[in-house]
Amino acid sequence: MTGKIIEGLWDCPYCGADKIGGLKKYCPDCGHPQSKDTVFYVGEEKHYLTEEELSALSGQPDWMCEYCTSLNNAKFKFCKNCGAERTEENKDYHELHQETVPEEASGVAEVAAPTHTSDIAEGVVATKSLSDLPLKSSAKFDAKKLKKYILPIACAIAVIAGIIALAAPRSHEAIVNEKSWERSVEIEEYRTVEESCWDNVPSGGRLLDTKDEIRSYASVLSHYETKTREYSEQVLDGYDIEYYYEDNGDGTFTEHSREVPRYRTEYHTETYEEPVYVSVPVYDTKYYYEIERWVHNRTEESSGVNIEPYWPEYTLDDDEREGTQKGEYTIEFYVEKKDKVYEYDCENFEEFESYELEDRVSITVTAGTVTEIER
Repeated sequence: MTGKIIEGLWDCPYCGADKIGGLKKYCPDCGHPQSKDTVFYVGEEKHYLTEEELSALSGQPDWMCEYCTSLNNAKFKFCKNCGAERTEENKDYHELHQETVPEEASGVAEVAAPTHTSDIAEGVVATKSLSDLPLKSSAKFDAKKLKKYILPIACAIAVIAGIIALAAPRSHEAIVNEKSWERSVEIEEYRTVEESCWDNVPSGGRLLDTKDEIRSYASVLSHYETKTREYSEQVLDGYDIEYYYEDNGDGTFTEHSREVPRYRTEYHTETYEEPVYVSVPVYDTKYYYEIERWVHNRTEESSGVNIEPYWPEYTLDDDEREGTQKGEYTIEFYVEKKDKVYEYDCENFEEFESYELEDRVSITVTAGTVTEIER
């Protein structure tokens, strides 16, 4: 609901005088007029305007003179300070502050903390301007405490910088210093093996035995336990009156009030039944059987350095066959300027074969690993 009109306050930016009545267009200390830098605010003590003071108001925000930047009552067609005539280009108080005040703050009424109705009856006004709040004194500079933390912080920064430096990609001129390789062949044997399964014996399998064994576990309800727990709820406890103030832009504010619901927290205890579960084994028939399979028997290997790769030589028995072949190929690059070697694992034999000893290349090393090679 809309209430009465109160007089705002302003501070003189020229002499520092503060809490000057908004209807006073000139600073009582230095005589400087209200200007474009003037900001009206609500004081701690409220002065409600009389009928006589209200009659002097225009009902419109003050306007700023383009020549002397003074603020003038909207009723005046000429500047009270310098006599310049008002034109359509003259901005009013709200337009001025839309240019300098963030959008969310311009033209927004100040909202006060809720006040109980009983306080209203005693004449307590529930609003404070931010300008009226005392400023906390800034903390003193403590050189000793700062010195205490400088060394650990500096060490941490140095460690982080070192890690970043090590991880940063770096290019080096290098030569192919060594070519090493390893090759292996898995030899499989066809023989009878014993296996088990839960369902059907596979084709070719010969059943040896069946057993009832635990296949899984099921969660089964056993019983209920009675327990208690507390919970809270918000209950309407009444209404508070909240005041907020709309800046009229002429040194006054319109007082508004509204009812704000007030809640209290109520705590309750309730009982409930909590289910208790037990883990119960689930049995099933497991089949044991024998069957012929190709299985790993042995591994034949070969390796070398700076020689042409070859596969290991071996002889297969009648019940053996050749399985998976595997090759690993490594190039060692030597960086003369750093007197350091870097190993690089080739993706395949073709890449390995493309390098010759003493080849000169440019390598990129990231965190100790060769990540790129340019020839």
